[in-house]
Amino acid sequence: MVIPTRNRLSLLREAIESVERQSFADWELVVVDDASDDGTATWLGGIEDPRIRSFRLPVRSERTVARNRGLAEARGQLTVFLDDDDRLAPGALAALNGALRRRPQAVAAVGAAVRFDPQGRRERASHPRRESMRTVWREVLAGWDSGPGQTAVRTDALRTAGGWNEQLAYWELGDLWFRIARLGPVVFLPQTVLEIRLHPDQTPPSPLATDPRLEFVPALPEPDRREAERILRARELVLAGDDARFRGEYRGALGHYVRGMATAPLLLRSPLTRTDLVGNVGHVAPRALLGRRGRAGLRRLRKLTRGRSA
Repeated sequence: MVIPTRNRLSLLREAIESVERQSFADWELVVVDDASDDGTATWLGGIEDPRIRSFRLPVRSERTVARNRGLAEARGQLTVFLDDDDRLAPGALAALNGALRRRPQAVAAVGAAVRFDPQGRRERASHPRRESMRTVWREVLAGWDSGPGQTAVRTDALRTAGGWNEQLAYWELGDLWFRIARLGPVVFLPQTVLEIRLHPDQTPPSPLATDPRLEFVPALPEPDRREAERILRARELVLAGDDARFRGEYRGALGHYVRGMATAPLLLRSPLTRTDLVGNVGHVAPRALLGRRGRAGLRRLRKLTRGRSA
C-alpha cells in the first residue's frame, strides 16, 4: 500500500489505523511525506511497526510524484493507493486480494466506496451490486474511474503501464486507469472497501486545458479507434445534456442524452455508466414532456397534496 500525505497528520493517523485494523495481515505500507511542516515526519519516524516504511520528499512535489515514489519503493505483488484523508473499510484488503486470487487474468480489483461527512451522513457511491469482470477502457473514456483507495492493482501491471503521469494535475487517475485497462480486465466486488471523507480541505480539481483522452485515441488500433471516437462524441453530448439540465432546459437535455446513448450504446449497457445516465434521463424526461405549464401545474398539485396531508 502507498499513502501520499502533506500536512494532514490527524487524518493520516486515521488512514494508517484503518490499515492496521485489517484482517489480512500480510501487508506493507509505504508512506510518502510530501514535505509536510506539521510534524508528520517526526510522527512517522516514531512508528515501530516494521511493515510501515516512510519516505520524505525534500520539496513539495504534489501527489502524483509522491505516489510514484511510493510505487518505486513498493515490494508487494498488489498496490493500493490510499489517500491520507480516507479510510479502508474493515476486510478491504482481504476482499481485494481474494478477488485477484480467484481471477488471475484480472489486472485490478475494485470494491465499493461509501462517502461520509463531518455530520455523520453516509452515502454509497454508484458501483455494481454483483461481482463481475470486464474490460473498462471504454468506460474510462466515457468518464468512469474509481477512487484509488478502492482499487488494488497488480504492481507489475502498474509499472508496465508507466505509473502516474506527473504532468497532470487533473484526471491523473483516469489517465492511469486507461493505461491499466488496456492491459487486461478488471474484477468488480460489491463489498465496501473504502470510506471517502468529504471535508472542506479537500484538494479542489484543476481545470483542464486540454482533455487528455484525446491523446489516447490515435494510438489505438482499428476498430478500437473508431469506437473510442464514438465514445468521446457521446461523452460530449452527455456533458452538454448535464449543462442544459442545470440550466433547466429539460427538452434540450433529454435530446442530448438520447443522442449520446444512440452514438455509444455502451453508456446504457455498462453497469459503470448506466446508473448515473438513467438517473439523469429519469430526472429530465417527465419535465421535458410536461413543458413549463405542466411543470407549474405539477408543483401546484404537490403543494395542494402536502397541504391536505398536513
